[in-house]
Amino acid sequence: MRWMHVVLVDPEIPWNTGNIGRTCVATGATLHLVGRLGFRLEAKEIRRAGLDYWPHLRWHRHEELNAFLASIPPDAPIAFFSARARRTYLDAPFERGMYMVFGGESGGLPRGIRRRFSDRLYRIPTSRRVRSLNLSTAVGIVLYEALRQVGRGARRTLRDSERVPRSDAGCLPAEVRPPWRTGQAGSPRLPRTRIRGRRIRGTGHSRLRACGSLMTGILSARRS
Repeated sequence: MRWMHVVLVDPEIPWNTGNIGRTCVATGATLHLVGRLGFRLEAKEIRRAGLDYWPHLRWHRHEELNAFLASIPPDAPIAFFSARARRTYLDAPFERGMYMVFGGESGGLPRGIRRRFSDRLYRIPTSRRVRSLNLSTAVGIVLYEALRQVGRGARRTLRDSERVPRSDAGCLPAEVRPPWRTGQAGSPRLPRTRIRGRRIRGTGHSRLRACGSLMTGILSARRS
């Protein structure tokens, strides 16, 4: 059983689905596409948004929502997310194997579903000036909160899966970062950059700051 499931009902925008697919790959979640799609699954926009992560995505296609609900175990944990809910996503009882259901970009979840599952309906708080968040942003917020709450299960999932690319590892919470980001045994050597024969070690912002400081010194010496 996968540790988490993201369910999109009637998604309309291909690059949102592509971004969500990439987030699912990053967290080890499974993606379910339900109902009418506003794009073709082979659309180039999906591939562009998902980059080279899309082939690693575990996903399923369901013709309509009732068929999807009938396909999962009766006792499966499930939560629905809508801007019209009263409780926030921080109140959701996340657990391993949960199905997190989101509606389409323009209409959200159908009214009948919101009424039927009103006891499992949650929202993401926003200011009054914003009706709702972008769908891929909402999924990312909820999925990483689930990862934070589940904790040990998420850490085990990431440890057993393929190594996360170095450029993405900094986005993971400290408790679920792969060993090669925490200095444990078996960590690969950090990449190096050379500027005028000097080696700059590190990754991300620290590497950029070091390169910037060195370049500033070189330019200052030239001016003088």
